[in-house]
Amino acid sequence: MNDTSSVDLSTIVNDTSSPDLSTIMNDTSSPDLSTIMNDTSSVDLSTIVNDTSSPDLSTIMNDTSSTDLSTIMNDTSSPDLSTIMNDTSSPDLSTIMNDTSSPDLSTIMNDTSSVDLSTIVNDTSSPDLSTIVNDTSSPDLSTILNDTSSADLSTIMNDTSSVDLSTIMNDTSSPDLSTIMNDTSSADLSTIMNDTSSPDLSTIMNDTSSADLSTIMNDTSSTDLSTIMNDTSSPDLSTIMNDTSSPDLSTIMNDTSSPDLSTIMNDTSSVDLSTIVNDTSSPDLSTIMNDTSSADLSTIMNDTSSPDLSTIVNDTSSPDLSTIMNDTSSPDLSTIMNDTSSPDLSTIMNDTSSPDLSTIMNDTSSVDLSTIVNDTSSPDLSTIMNDTSSADLSTIVNDTSSPDLSTIMNDTSSPDLSTIMNDTSSVDLSTIVNDTSSPDLSTIVNDTSSPDLSTILNDTSSGALQGEEKENTMFGLFYIQKASSSFSTYEECFIHCISGFTE
Repeated sequence: MNDTSSVDLSTIVNDTSSPDLSTIMNDTSSPDLSTIMNDTSSVDLSTIVNDTSSPDLSTIMNDTSSTDLSTIMNDTSSPDLSTIMNDTSSPDLSTIMNDTSSPDLSTIMNDTSSVDLSTIVNDTSSPDLSTIVNDTSSPDLSTILNDTSSADLSTIMNDTSSVDLSTIMNDTSSPDLSTIMNDTSSADLSTIMNDTSSPDLSTIMNDTSSADLSTIMNDTSSTDLSTIMNDTSSPDLSTIMNDTSSPDLSTIMNDTSSPDLSTIMNDTSSVDLSTIVNDTSSPDLSTIMNDTSSADLSTIMNDTSSPDLSTIVNDTSSPDLSTIMNDTSSPDLSTIMNDTSSPDLSTIMNDTSSPDLSTIMNDTSSVDLSTIVNDTSSPDLSTIMNDTSSADLSTIVNDTSSPDLSTIMNDTSSPDLSTIMNDTSSVDLSTIVNDTSSPDLSTIVNDTSSPDLSTILNDTSSGALQGEEKENTMFGLFYIQKASSSFSTYEECFIHCISGFTE
């Protein structure tokens, strides 16, 4: 922090050449919040909250037929956290972190035999995005969402034949966390960060000999984003979602002629993960990161020849959001969730033929993390931050050749939020919330035919739900989450589900 060669914060904050916040906030040409909130043509919050036809929270919370939280928390028959964490029978983290046999990052990054990004982006022989998006021969989302033959969530949650959570939580045979964290034989973080023998980040970023991002983005021989987004000859999103001629998701998921997930995961003829991770013939990450032939960031950010955001956002030839959101021909969520004909999650979770997680984690033949963390040939952080040859933040922030935020926000040619929110032709939230044809939350929570949480947590007689059973649970919840959420891609939904199982 005491390095006087870098630009300090006051210089950046006091630079008067950039627009200040008051100019942006006091611009009266854009609609203010009160105009949006006081618009009486839209459904207000009180109408939704005061709707007495739906069950209120007190009814759900005061239902005495369900087990309360104190009973669950005060049950002394279940093992406490210290017993689980102090189990010294599992392998510790130091064994994994101190393994010096894995490849480093520099070998991977410095491999000059790989194809660079510009060759891939500028390859005109591959189909562009508009060709893919406008292909009308693929199935649309509406057929998938409108299939009324899939099973509802209550059937899955109330299935009493599935494995309960207590089997997983009460398994005392797993390794504890204290053994892993208290191992003093591994290298500490300061040794890794202060190693001055490797090249720093500025050398990599300031190398002007390689093709920079601006050259790739400004290549006029490739199709730009505005051409793809403004192409009026292709079908818009509502046409794709409402196309009833394509197959739906339930047909794909309920097709019993294809192998299920447990058959695929239990196939012992495929290569396992340890073989892939322990393959020492591939380049390491340090080789890739230390390649000094790449372009720096300032050249990319200060290139004024690329189109700004306002041009793309204000293009009025593309369909707006209200057209897509107000299309009443698509199915609602209650129809999808109440379909009782699809297979339930318990069948997937109760498959005991898959390998458990402890077998995978305790395999001592795999490479540990220490080779990567303890590699002393990587650069330290101080060398990277104190390199005065790279462009500082004020140069990038104060570049007046790029459009400021007020120009983008005050452009009155684009539709404002009130127009979208006050469109009375769309279905309002109260209609969805007050739909009495779907089961309410109290019915699901108070269903006494399924085991309650205390029974699950305090069951000391079962063993852990392991490896593939946990993975099956994750994939089952992944399909349910994707069908009933606003994730735009399967990748976003998959990452969300993965994070819930790894925390």
